[in-house]
Amino acid sequence: MTAHGITLESARAELEQKELHFRASDFLSESEQEQLREVNSKPAVHIKPYDEIDAFVAEILARFGWQAYQAWQSGEISTDKMLRYVAAERAREDRGRLPLETLIFLSVAGSNHPDKNGKPPKSLARAHKLLQQEAKKGA
Repeated sequence: MTAHGITLESARAELEQKELHFRASDFLSESEQEQLREVNSKPAVHIKPYDEIDAFVAEILARFGWQAYQAWQSGEISTDKMLRYVAAERAREDRGRLPLETLIFLSVAGSNHPDKNGKPPKSLARAHKLLQQEAKKGA
């Protein structure tokens, strides 16, 4: 019930003659290939749909509300004073987050085992350093 005349060598030769893979260059002209290379060589540019001012306005609205935004826009609150308010609010938020970060750090620290030289993992040391910097910044 086998097909007559098919051998391993003839099957290999038949497969070598068939092109199993196609690339873009098989279907593009030389000029189109050159254009494709040019486009692929440029890095992708991600353009944000907002700028720094939009982000600042959104933060004012989120942190202080519509009335504070209107007072800032009308000039009742100066931009310099609003910048200080936002910085103070960010610092207050950081101080509130520090105990939680410390708790997470300490709970993860117990699961990190020292290496063969008895030193803690570098990631643990980096996390400890960052936590200390946050504590200094908040104080």
